[in-house]
Amino acid sequence: MINVADYLEEKHNIKLNEQQLQGVLSVEENTLLLSVPGSGKTTVLVSRIAYLMLECGVSPGSILTLTYNRETKTDIEKRYNQLFGEFKCVLR
Repeated sequence: MINVADYLEEKHNIKLNEQQLQGVLSVEENTLLLSVPGSGKTTVLVSRIAYLMLECGVSPGSILTLTYNRETKTDIEKRYNQLFGEFKCVLR
């Protein structure tokens, strides 16, 4: 098991701020991410998916992520693989 926040900082030099970290670690309820373009929403979403699978043991098939279009879906998959691809989790 890994600590997703530490992993991001050590391996990719990505430091999540307090609000981003809260979005990643909030597992007791649904989370809505609203912010301006370029503020890290996709990074938080990808990190939350990784946190659920790698730290909480949630099956990838049990995670629902909704996007507006296929381009966004492709971007999320690409970013997940760039950041966490070494853990070989299958996203559908």
